[in-house]
Amino acid sequence: MWTVLADVTRLPDWAYTEGRFPYPVEGKYGSDQTEGPDTIWIGISADGQVATQKITAWEPAQKLAYELQETENAPLQMAQSNTFNLEPSGENTKVTWIVDWELTGGFSLS
Repeated sequence: MWTVLADVTRLPDWAYTEGRFPYPVEGKYGSDQTEGPDTIWIGISADGQVATQKITAWEPAQKLAYELQETENAPLQMAQSNTFNLEPSGENTKVTWIVDWELTGGFSLS
């Protein structure tokens, strides 16, 4: 599980694709650094939005966390962090995915 989760080019393989938010169709690195804290991930969504994330926790086979840095072309701006906790469970891995987000740009329902 870790090898899939920790490789941003595999982002479309595991990202959430349901709901109203655009889902990623491509993942790439923002520099030559490909692992560890401060690695930059860039996700490109189905509607052309470009999201930049920064890795904040990197504990192989245990924990991965990243924070959204910016999203180009997004109709709503938000602060978001994602944390993945991995636990062995027999032959499998239990993954707990925690998403914390807040709208930062404001919006109106009228």
